[in-house]
Amino acid sequence: DDIDTALTLLESSFDISLTSNNDYKEFSLYPNTLDNIIEKGIEETKALTYNESIKSVENNSKFQEFVDVVTSKGFFDGASPDSIEYYQRYVKVIQKFNTRVNNADLSKGDNEKQAEEKKVLGNTAFSAKDYHAAIQHYTEALDLSNDGPNSHIYYCNRAAAYSYLNEHAEAVADCEAAVSLDPTYVKVYSRLGLSSFYLNDFEKSVKAYEKAVELEPDNETAKKGLKQAKKKLDDKRKVSTNTSSSAGIPDVSSMLNDPNIANNPFMKDAMGKLGGEQGIANLMKDPNMMAMAQKMMQDPAALQQAMSMLGGKGGMPDMSSLMGGLGGAGAGKGKKGGFKGFEDDN
Repeated sequence: DDIDTALTLLESSFDISLTSNNDYKEFSLYPNTLDNIIEKGIEETKALTYNESIKSVENNSKFQEFVDVVTSKGFFDGASPDSIEYYQRYVKVIQKFNTRVNNADLSKGDNEKQAEEKKVLGNTAFSAKDYHAAIQHYTEALDLSNDGPNSHIYYCNRAAAYSYLNEHAEAVADCEAAVSLDPTYVKVYSRLGLSSFYLNDFEKSVKAYEKAVELEPDNETAKKGLKQAKKKLDDKRKVSTNTSSSAGIPDVSSMLNDPNIANNPFMKDAMGKLGGEQGIANLMKDPNMMAMAQKMMQDPAALQQAMSMLGGKGGMPDMSSLMGGLGGAGAGKGKKGGFKGFEDDN
């Protein structure tokens, strides 16, 4: 009886008759059943129950931020929590959020596609040696996708174009950006090594080439670059060591410009015999004299003693005392010619 009553109500509500041939021809979907139609409809519209909707966003950390925003705008005002009205509004919020996320994903996909197209244009310009145009295209690719799956390639390619224009600082910056996106990209380390080499940053160049060889042991170009960078770094260190060793030798010009030394009778007499300032400078090239000078610079007490003797008012300094205090090589007792330029005038 209940079914018959329901059917009668349906016929009345939709103005149809289950026994009418014309209504059957126009409205019947046989052999599809109501269950089948509902199932297909849910599949087509991607309809979800309330609980299914909740599960679709529960792992997205940004969803709660979205809920907080719409709540602050009064979207849930007038709907009591745990009420059907509240659930319905909440489902609408979920649908709105998912729509935005899906649109963002589509937009990102479009950007990635356009970025690849810009990269192709950049490669074409690079092959034609139009490096300025290549840089422009790679930059446009990065504007579209600066942290995408291929962004490290855009940075690396732009670095190569910068290198050909001798803009090595910019190339290094791009290489480092590429490394931060993909630390396993071999090509970028070779380009980082080359650009650093031309900036005379041989230490960074060596490290970059070493990483390239580590990732790709058969990379002959990286091996060659590493060898050259190591040689330059060794040469630089040798120069630095030699400079440090000679830094302790006193500056002859500075010493002779000191009034206390220049006006000393002994120094005036010595300079006359040695040929003036140039003679003193030549004297400082003598290995024994250089050893004595270095000793003075390393021993403040000895230096003070020597300067006191040379800067004293009047009188000749005691050379044997000076030599003994400095511990200079060749300052033998009672021997002549221990230091060139200080031998007796016979």
